[in-house]
Amino acid sequence: MACARPKPDLREGPAEDDPTVPNAPDSRDTARPDPDSGEPDTIDWEDLSATPTDQTVCFPGPEEDHTVCLPTVAWSSTWGAPYDYPDPLDDDPQYRAPVRFFDLYAAALEPTRALAPNFTLGEFLQDYKGRFGIFQPHVVTSLQTLRDWTGGPLYINSAYRNVDYNAGVGGAQWSRHLYGDAVDIRSDTASLSELATLCEDLGAGFTSVYTSHVHCDWRDSPLEPGLFDPVAETSTARAAHPHPTAHVDVMPSGTLRVIPSGFDEGTPRIHWTTRDASGNVLHRGTSSEVQADAAARMLELDVGRVVQVRVAL
Repeated sequence: MACARPKPDLREGPAEDDPTVPNAPDSRDTARPDPDSGEPDTIDWEDLSATPTDQTVCFPGPEEDHTVCLPTVAWSSTWGAPYDYPDPLDDDPQYRAPVRFFDLYAAALEPTRALAPNFTLGEFLQDYKGRFGIFQPHVVTSLQTLRDWTGGPLYINSAYRNVDYNAGVGGAQWSRHLYGDAVDIRSDTASLSELATLCEDLGAGFTSVYTSHVHCDWRDSPLEPGLFDPVAETSTARAAHPHPTAHVDVMPSGTLRVIPSGFDEGTPRIHWTTRDASGNVLHRGTSSEVQADAAARMLELDVGRVVQVRVAL
């Protein structure tokens, strides 16, 4: 599929925050729970140290010539819980912690800075979530291609999250949002299923479809060396990724209820079909409750475009 790219209005529209979290004030302080006192604790981001490194990370930029290169700072233990990454999942090096970050208070990291013809820095990184963040250039390249293919804006619900912020919105402990290679997106010019397929065509290692957006991540792609230290070539361990599931409960009323689990980005989209003994379609629906009539002998489920199950009735 090929579409001519219109001349960019650089920003695709406001970078939407996670739908479960209200827009934060324009502030360089943020609150997080203090486990000892039970009272909110305020992090003064201005007081944190940020030591520049000689590493830069280059993005496609408005001309797609990869000359938009952003400076990095070294991770510091003084940044505290928001940047205290978990140990790698199952010793998988793809889940190692980043060692360099972007300082979102630096003059070079204005939210309006173009990282690609149709995307700006502020769509992937927001300082109200934390002063420091990461995002991987190859994902921006893929999203620009996806935008070109669909011929219309992509709206980014969520991109980078630090550890505390991710926990606060119910994200999985090893969510790829922590590693700068995941986005939750929607479009006016492509369906959610189409977006998921296109992400996979562009190398996404995992996709899932929710009621309002698609999660795409590139968990199997090489990590950006400007943000992550290299690992020994002999390190081949790969994590057994936690996988969403779904089961069907029979309610006292006789209604069948679809119960999804492991979908940490929101409510997954549900498609169900009931069939009779000959395999003929009786009913189709998209709610979590299925009213199967007496002729129904088979229930087919697609949950989030991740879980497909057939249940004999």
